[in-house]
Amino acid sequence: MKPKSSEQKRNLIAPARHLFVLILIVLAVCAAPAPAQHITPTACLDPVQPNIVRFGYNNTISPSTVTVNPGPPLNYFYPGKDTYPNQVADFQGGLRNNTFAVSFDFQSGESLTWVILGSSVTVNLNTPRCTTINYQGRLNYAGAAANGNFDLTFKIYNQPTGGAAQTDLVTTPNVPVANGIFTANLFFGSMLIDKNPARYLEIGIRPAGQNPNDPYTILQPRQPLTDVPFAANAQSALSSLNATNATNAANADKLGNVAANQYVLTTDPRLSATNNPNFIQNTTIPQTGNFSISGNGTVGGTLTANSFSGNGANLTGLFSIYSLSGPQSGPLPANASGYSFIGQTQYVTLTANQRLTGAGSIPLAVSSGTVVASVGLCYSLNFGTITNFTDSSTNTIIGGDYTIYAASATVKPGAGTVQFGLCVGRNAQPLLSNAVNGWMMVTNN
Repeated sequence: MKPKSSEQKRNLIAPARHLFVLILIVLAVCAAPAPAQHITPTACLDPVQPNIVRFGYNNTISPSTVTVNPGPPLNYFYPGKDTYPNQVADFQGGLRNNTFAVSFDFQSGESLTWVILGSSVTVNLNTPRCTTINYQGRLNYAGAAANGNFDLTFKIYNQPTGGAAQTDLVTTPNVPVANGIFTANLFFGSMLIDKNPARYLEIGIRPAGQNPNDPYTILQPRQPLTDVPFAANAQSALSSLNATNATNAANADKLGNVAANQYVLTTDPRLSATNNPNFIQNTTIPQTGNFSISGNGTVGGTLTANSFSGNGANLTGLFSIYSLSGPQSGPLPANASGYSFIGQTQYVTLTANQRLTGAGSIPLAVSSGTVVASVGLCYSLNFGTITNFTDSSTNTIIGGDYTIYAASATVKPGAGTVQFGLCVGRNAQPLLSNAVNGWMMVTNN
């Protein structure tokens, strides 16, 4: 066999070199990394019930359904139970929010984690609330303001055309429309996945009652979501003209319709200034100033005052004292069957449970001879009969020098206007007296 020439050798080597290059190209193509594909779980707290967690997902593996049965090691929860009722097993393609809910009683520091195909989401008390929007719009149908019921769909995008969906499709069937105006409560079931503030709402419409497979007409253009609907319930707002409730506001002109400059910070140095007439400090040091408080209140300890003004009718457990002392001018008329007040009397309005308690003394005399009379404490309820509530005993008053007669007693007269004081009665002849001394107090028991 004749040896191959140099030319023949080159012809044999060339195809081999080409094959080697082709193998390298094939290997390079096979070694190129594939795009990452996952089922990414999402979660948020229910906007009304924070112990309810709304779970969803974004399936980028396949546009068709991927089945992952609940349970370790591919579709499970921890800590605690591995699975929950209604836990999703069939994962449809794309973004799907609010697919199932879990009730979890969060305590401080506790959390709940859902794992799906190696991806996970952890929920705790600091997890954001789900996105909800109360949307009101105007709808024209066939060239005029719409009336009747319509099926509507909603989806939020990050661009006015094209772009990426920020939520899944929300369907609200049988929405009433009157003169073109409708309102729909949209629960998207998760926080918006893009933090870009641009939001555009795509709306689909069809008359209610049609075949479920009938298509929706997509309205054009998409509606931009302004700050008002997007901040209907917001953890943070850069600006707001009015807010019914705000956990934190960096700047506000009014709070509770009161000018903000009328409020005082607890760090205001005026609060700790000595004898500031504009504030009452929480201290045992005496302060100079006046105050007036309306409404109800409670004192847990001892309340001390140099004087108390008022009748105490509405102060539980307290009392008011009235003086009955004063001069008595002229003789006391005869009153054989009843009683007459002597000296100073007082008037007060009482409740049914309030009590009169008092004591006093009266110097009495007669011009000559002796007189039988009864001395005591009396009251008149609602300007009626004068009643002696001391006792029914009588005293024999002898002519000559004044003799002091004393009395003390307590009674509940009843509800109404009460006149009370010292009294003398059942005397067949006039009596003499020059002064009376006594007191009466009202208590609430």
